[in-house]
Amino acid sequence: MSRLVQSLQKGFLGGLTATALLNGIAIAHPSPDPHPHVLQTRTAAFLRDCGFQTPASVQSVSRECPNIERGLVGTGSSVEILSTVNRDRSGLRGMWYEVRIVQNKASGGASINAQSGIIGWLRGW
Repeated sequence: MSRLVQSLQKGFLGGLTATALLNGIAIAHPSPDPHPHVLQTRTAAFLRDCGFQTPASVQSVSRECPNIERGLVGTGSSVEILSTVNRDRSGLRGMWYEVRIVQNKASGGASINAQSGIIGWLRGW
């Protein structure tokens, strides 16, 4: 298991029910999935697309990392953490996580739901 995954698990799993908030999404515990870096969300949010950049490298997340169309991730969804960056510039500061949707439990068959396999960024605070 990689050191990044181990540190993320410790960070997510330590403390008060071990909840790390990601742009309104709380990743709290590993899913039953055999991959330890797959976690479940506790609330819903939209994925963001920063193109070939990261939220830490852009001037304005609001302008340069728009919400992904049909990128709603619902409560109880399984996401795989691919990378982590820390944005220290003004506006939407903090840890950002690039995730891949493993299983989305968004509202019914709504057309705004993110499909399995889609990749985007979520912000922690």
